[in-house]
Amino acid sequence: MILAEQFRYVDYEGQVFWLRQKDKYEVGDIVIVKNTPDIQDFQPSSTRPYNTRLVKIKQVIESRGAVNVTDQWKYIPYNDNGSYLYHNAIAGLADDYRPIFPPLPATCSRCGRPFPSSQNTDKDHLCPDCAQREFVLPYHRYYPELIFYTKETETAKKPLFLGVELEVDGAGESDRIVKQIYRKFPELKKYCYFSHDGSLNDGLEIIFHPMDLTIYREIRPLLAMFFDYLRSLGYLSHNTGTCGLHIHINRDFFPTAKKQEVGLSKILYAWEKHWQDILLFSRRISKQKIERYAKKLDEPIRSFISRWDKTNEHDGHYYSVNLTNDNTIEFRIFRGTLNINTFYATLEFIDNLVKISSTKTITELAEMPFDAYLSELSAKYYAVRRGDTMFEEVELT
Repeated sequence: MILAEQFRYVDYEGQVFWLRQKDKYEVGDIVIVKNTPDIQDFQPSSTRPYNTRLVKIKQVIESRGAVNVTDQWKYIPYNDNGSYLYHNAIAGLADDYRPIFPPLPATCSRCGRPFPSSQNTDKDHLCPDCAQREFVLPYHRYYPELIFYTKETETAKKPLFLGVELEVDGAGESDRIVKQIYRKFPELKKYCYFSHDGSLNDGLEIIFHPMDLTIYREIRPLLAMFFDYLRSLGYLSHNTGTCGLHIHINRDFFPTAKKQEVGLSKILYAWEKHWQDILLFSRRISKQKIERYAKKLDEPIRSFISRWDKTNEHDGHYYSVNLTNDNTIEFRIFRGTLNINTFYATLEFIDNLVKISSTKTITELAEMPFDAYLSELSAKYYAVRRGDTMFEEVELT
């Protein structure tokens, strides 16, 4: 007779269950006899599946009309923290116990603590405590109402708005830090907000409300102090492997659908024609990062637009020019920066690229050099990128 014994089961919330083995066994019952003392001794291999534990079991079988119990070792699935075995491993336990197996614990992407995955309603995989955020918003899930800033008064034509996403990393992601920033720069709250970004190690995404270039130039002193302050807190942008500077333009800058299609074709033509110059301008040096997050167009322009324009396919998001959004066109190639000259040189380049491309014919664009798209500042900046020491005052980063 097999002696009755209890099996102690502790779930990830710390609840303890004592499971009584059956006094009488039937054919097919399995009894867990012994767990291996240290699951780390058994590494995954071709013979041992991942997420299993080696256990000694007794299985009740019928052989030649008699009921027998066999001893054997088997690999049994266990959960990520090793605290309990799944129900298929504890068949043969007491009839009066109905196993309750809660979902595996989720791990908070911010604080690292486990929490019941049944409470994982936050798309950024934050625990309920960390999800209660006032200033650091969930990634791409909630946006405040956009404010469009412009000095242009011509009602017949839409201004060209630049919506900037700037990533910074290395000094934390918390409401406390953002509140501290807003206390120091209360006016900043009018122009930008902060978001979680899962691609960052320990940082923030700064999202600017759509503004025309004139407004950006007006608030340059504010942004210069803001960038200096971020650096003083320990944030980095250029000198990381995680940060980008993404610029969105409004599609309705082009007054009709037809003009938008033509304008977009000409922008992409100029983008492809000057790809090597744009790469140098962007400060991107990692081929792997470019191919993963900001790919070069890989098909003719007309078919590229036909395939990706306003599509829901996520793969289209990772081209250097992202056409998948309904209301904006996104330029994704640029490396992050907290240098105010680099930031404005990049804005001015995109502003010029869009405005010039939209007014010129393809023939005219074919004859234009890259320098034609550069403002005075971006020309000085690009001279540094080429190694021209005449403009040392414009820093690379």
